[in-house]
Amino acid sequence: MRHRDDSLGMGVYYDEADCAGITRRLVASAVDATVLVMFAIVISLVGVATLNRNGLNDTGRNDVWYLMFWLAGGFAYLSALKASRWRTLGYRVAGLKIVTLRGEPPSNWRMSFRLGLAFAATVLVPPLDLFWVGVDNSAQTLRDGFAGTLVVRAGAEPAGTGPIHFGLHMGAGFCLMYPRVSRPGVTRIVPANGGK
Repeated sequence: MRHRDDSLGMGVYYDEADCAGITRRLVASAVDATVLVMFAIVISLVGVATLNRNGLNDTGRNDVWYLMFWLAGGFAYLSALKASRWRTLGYRVAGLKIVTLRGEPPSNWRMSFRLGLAFAATVLVPPLDLFWVGVDNSAQTLRDGFAGTLVVRAGAEPAGTGPIHFGLHMGAGFCLMYPRVSRPGVTRIVPANGGK
């Protein structure tokens, strides 16, 4: 006797037309990068003006504080704000939102993990993360796959539900496994005795 493995629970899937493609992602990334650069400029200008007025111009130590403040603001912008209903300016301009495999807003922990993956992908394999959008039927980047998130159009509604499975994905010389929602017609059958 065979049965369907649904040990990871049920999730939602979206129409492929509602998934964020490369162009929308690039627009969102460009706008958000511009926001972060402007934020850095404002921090520097306000900081320098304040310190000069108070006669506390120790450039080396102040640069560390500017960087720490910018990193904290950038982290909040790209993790907590991006997952909130307000979204980042880039996501608003590109008409995108981010959800979990269950169609819910991601937690701060999940978004922090995703941001860490984005940084690692940018440093280690820059084109691969974005390239993956073109070969994945849900237009997921690698960071989305491992974080269990989907980037879809802001007004998108789930097209249906399906079981969540760990899918094995091969491409660009990599063999990767991360959770994804099975669409209709893609049913995973496992033997009841575990294959023994």
